[in-house]
Amino acid sequence: MNEHSEKHGEQGGARNGKWTHGLFSCFGDCGTCILACCCPSMSFAKNTHRLDYLQDHGVADPEKGGSGVNQECLFHCCLTCCGGWGWILQFPVRKTIRERRRIEGGVVLDCLTAYFCTPCELTQESRELDAEEQEAPSQMEVTPFPPRSGTRSAPTQT
Repeated sequence: MNEHSEKHGEQGGARNGKWTHGLFSCFGDCGTCILACCCPSMSFAKNTHRLDYLQDHGVADPEKGGSGVNQECLFHCCLTCCGGWGWILQFPVRKTIRERRRIEGGVVLDCLTAYFCTPCELTQESRELDAEEQEAPSQMEVTPFPPRSGTRSAPTQT
């Protein structure tokens, strides 16, 4: 749990243990759905980057996942091209999102969803990350770390 979650007594979460958007409502976000259909590796990498940023900083990623071209994208692409194994990287990310958002489900369902419904699964995860990012404090609301000992702090404006 991050500091925001502890302060507010929650980890965010889909209402009633359900995903914010259904698996087959992926056309509600056509841009992400098209990316997930045409280049699932980039969609996976963007989701992974956004999730990592949320876990590390407790706020939304200002780059919204970046370009999607990174190590995760390359690894996913290689596994997908070499026998269609990219889905193996997807289900642990889905499990993490599910646990963070307190969504009901299990590893078997995560595996099946990643294998059989890759574009819909990636779009659903992206939309769930959107929901969590909207609930997370913005960069401006986060209290900066106090200066380390031995360093001077910047003067405060009044």
